[in-house]
Amino acid sequence: MADNKQPDPADAEEGATSPPVKRAKSRLPLIALVAVVVGLIAGGAGAYFAGLLDPLLGGGEEASADGHDHAAAPVTSYFSLPDLMVSLNTGRSRPIFLKLRVTLELPPETTAGRIQEAMPRIVDYCQTYLRELRPEELHGSAGSVRLREELLRRIQAAVAPNPITDVLFSELLMQ
Repeated sequence: MADNKQPDPADAEEGATSPPVKRAKSRLPLIALVAVVVGLIAGGAGAYFAGLLDPLLGGGEEASADGHDHAAAPVTSYFSLPDLMVSLNTGRSRPIFLKLRVTLELPPETTAGRIQEAMPRIVDYCQTYLRELRPEELHGSAGSVRLREELLRRIQAAVAPNPITDVLFSELLMQ
């Protein structure tokens, strides 16, 4: 009959209250550890993106010995092309005109003099392309993006080997 032993009510109370206390105590260090790790990661990421770690990681070589950066950033220049006005290919008796004012974005190594020398070729390439466009090809932002890409490609071919960074529209009018 030793096997049919009744549990002591005092032991049952201690057993019922002990596991939750042990769990609460065992989770507290884990939560604190996770909070510290997350805090360290967030602080490290913030310091990295703020540039505070650049001297330690070797990113500060461009600064001079006195700590000031004396190297000037390359200056982008702009060159305005003359207004381009062409009649679009409509296939109808009533013409539709396109007036376009373009500004070229030049990298520092390209001068306006080099672009000016190629101006007749630039105007010819642009007008030849523009005259073959249909009005429906210019509708919406997608039409403007395609027009910009095609003009950039043609102007870069006209001024090669001098690079052009971008083509900017100052005016784009279709009547």
